[in-house]
Amino acid sequence: MLIDFYTQYIIENAKMPLDLNKIDSIKHAFCTDSLLNIVNENDPDVLDYDLFLDSQLCEKEWLNTLSVSVDTINAIYHVSYIYRYMDVETQKTISLKVIKLGEHYKINEILSSPLELQP
Repeated sequence: MLIDFYTQYIIENAKMPLDLNKIDSIKHAFCTDSLLNIVNENDPDVLDYDLFLDSQLCEKEWLNTLSVSVDTINAIYHVSYIYRYMDVETQKTISLKVIKLGEHYKINEILSSPLELQP
């Protein structure tokens, strides 16, 4: 599920111009309403990067290094990708909690954010 979310999310965010309706639709399909309410409450002028990517930019090439690992003891998922800037590679990691709602799993918390994004 996380690979599906990040694949769709990165592809849409790498397009110019951005289709904000499509990006919102992806978030609604893969995230809980409580998380989206918290994310949407944060002023985009104050927060100048994407919480799901931990970046101001988005590049389709990140999909080549996208990976997900899980800390089974704490039930925390770590989504990683390699970010390249001026020939320097850095691994970005976003830590998430996922819950099951009915038949589907959804992202419920972003743990690696400086903001309180836990419902």
